Amino acid sequence: MERKHKLLNWQLATWTQLSKAKLAHTLPHALLLWGTEHESLYYFGKLWLQNLVCISKERDPQQGPCHQCTACHWFTAATHPDFLELTPEGNSQWIQVDQARTLVAFVQQTAASSGPKVVLIHPAENLNVNASNALLKTLEEPPANTYILLLTTQPNRLAATVRSRCRQQKLPQPTDMELVVWLKERGYDENQIGLATGLAPGAPYTALHLIESNFAEFEPLASGLERLLMASDSTSAVAEAFTKDQAIHLNWFSKLISLLIRRRLDPNREVPEKLQLLSEYSEKVSVGRLIEYLDGISQQHRLLQIHSGLNRQLAWEALLLEWQAMFRSDVSNQR
Repeated sequence: MERKHKLLNWQLATWTQLSKAKLAHTLPHALLLWGTEHESLYYFGKLWLQNLVCISKERDPQQGPCHQCTACHWFTAATHPDFLELTPEGNSQWIQVDQARTLVAFVQQTAASSGPKVVLIHPAENLNVNASNALLKTLEEPPANTYILLLTTQPNRLAATVRSRCRQQKLPQPTDMELVVWLKERGYDENQIGLATGLAPGAPYTALHLIESNFAEFEPLASGLERLLMASDSTSAVAEAFTKDQAIHLNWFSKLISLLIRRRLDPNREVPEKLQLLSEYSEKVSVGRLIEYLDGISQQHRLLQIHSGLNRQLAWEALLLEWQAMFRSDVSNQR
């Protein structure tokens, strides 16, 4: 995340709203910002907190941080003494109670500068139960001139006690056309953009990473699924390949099925060149069956997150056998 990120056009209204609240002294001290893409939330959130600590008096705060003052340099170098970021550490997927206690102690300390103390918590849905409980009093009654920003793509996964102590704000996502224009401005061709926006609607940075990597994370999944439908590879071999980066493959599997469903619901939607074969196969399956299968992928994803000892090979084989059976059964039912 080294590259400098700017405010995106579709985020301007939210930025203006927060800026006006700050000027009117009505900015919430605990803000839960939610949206569809973590990176969009993260870059917006970091820019907003940098704006709060920026000490330049020659700028318009509604236009963002100056990027030149000492506070801005400290912030971008992650050395600002009045900024704390909480995110899962090491191999853990959870934000732990000791981290929450560090936050509580941090906000109680006197600020090192004349500006506010700011805290970023992300992804907030990964606060474990004890960490959530440890933060409740601080979220409800934070010290003066302290701002805590929580970021999440899954607000309903946060404890209700945490959500109720925060003001909630949705970060808008781009329309299909806004995303296409944003990617075209970066010089990408229509085939690349079509596939990227199909797999990552409303998610600009995910779409951008797809194109920049030449779809490296997605290609093995699409290729493996095509081989299974053409019976040119075994279920066990494809499953074995998918277990190595299972979270990545399950994520793209969900996005692929979602794209196929959207294509079925809107026949005028253009099919990316690389998905022509899978799209043709999906025409043989009812939309309801595709939706059921998407639910199954989501359930499998949750199980694999909760039960680390689950046999990944068998789990993937079950999903892929159902993938093959789905086409056979629906075709038979249509005869």
